[in-house]
Amino acid sequence: MTKKGQNKPKTRRKRRSEIPIWERIQRYLDRCPPAISGSNGHDTTFQVALALVRGFDLSPDYALRHLQYYNQFCQPPWSETELRHKLESADTWEPATVALRPRGYLLESTANTERRKEYK
Repeated sequence: MTKKGQNKPKTRRKRRSEIPIWERIQRYLDRCPPAISGSNGHDTTFQVALALVRGFDLSPDYALRHLQYYNQFCQPPWSETELRHKLESADTWEPATVALRPRGYLLESTANTERRKEYK
């Protein structure tokens, strides 16, 4: 506890809202397990694609650069065509029995964020 008039101790940890979205995505990807051929590698990569397209509400085109970053840790790496296919599938995926989380569920606040990132 600090006395009146004294500064509060500084923390090194930023609040989620202060961290740029690209950095939050990078941190998320760094925590994802790599896809390994023969060990459900497709499912692992598809879950990452779902997180990018639906969780962070990125367009498949914008999400590609992030999935390419993740891909460097996969064994063996996916081709760009395969990555694009996974992102397009994630964008249109409709589960048969499980309710979808709303787009942007990995964003802290959808009210203060641009929706559907479309970068060139």
